[in-house]
Amino acid sequence: MNEEEKKQIQKELNEILDSREDEIIENYPKVREAFQTPYGWPEIDTLRHEASLCIIFGLHQAAITFINHMLENFLKNCLGYKEAFDNYDESDHDTPSVDNLAKWLKPNFEKHDDKNLHDTIELSFKKDIITEGQKDKLHQIREKLRNAYSHAQKGKIHGDTEIPIQGLHLNDDNQFEVEPESDQLITALPFIQGQSQYYHAKANSVPYFKYVDNLVRETMPKIFPDAENE
Repeated sequence: MNEEEKKQIQKELNEILDSREDEIIENYPKVREAFQTPYGWPEIDTLRHEASLCIIFGLHQAAITFINHMLENFLKNCLGYKEAFDNYDESDHDTPSVDNLAKWLKPNFEKHDDKNLHDTIELSFKKDIITEGQKDKLHQIREKLRNAYSHAQKGKIHGDTEIPIQGLHLNDDNQFEVEPESDQLITALPFIQGQSQYYHAKANSVPYFKYVDNLVRETMPKIFPDAENE
């Protein structure tokens, strides 16, 4: 890459940053505490970090799809560690080694790897990882956000929401004619769904992230009860 190409790339990057400045100023305070406060759980901390950045830069649709992944990853990790600790047999670990560690952890994590979100929520509740209230809330999230965005189900995203629409067309005399305003379902007009989905994601990404972030922090002591004492 020559000097001219470097300057052009720097210019374009600065333009991108400038274009996100208002979003950054608006969104950073909303997730600042979570962004600056790690869990101390490497598998989930990388996800917290990326989800926060999506919100900070105003990439709300990306944030929701990523938080969906964060939630499922978190529950499967909880189940894997919980069962590994519950099934721990000291006699199997006389000789500390990576091989022994892998043999102990692998079966407890593999058994949950292909489970869907419904099943991991239910199993997490049965194993006292989450409360009944959290279970009910997670099932609402599963339907309204996880399934809606992961499967691009417009009906679940927009529901029966209507917006006022006013059309404009050319009549037979080639004159512009303004149509009367009418309320239309967002689901009936695909060409407005892109913008509508952006605002839906913007309204939901921060509360969704905060809920999952709080869930991780509340649940960790149940999975790693001795961690706070170390």
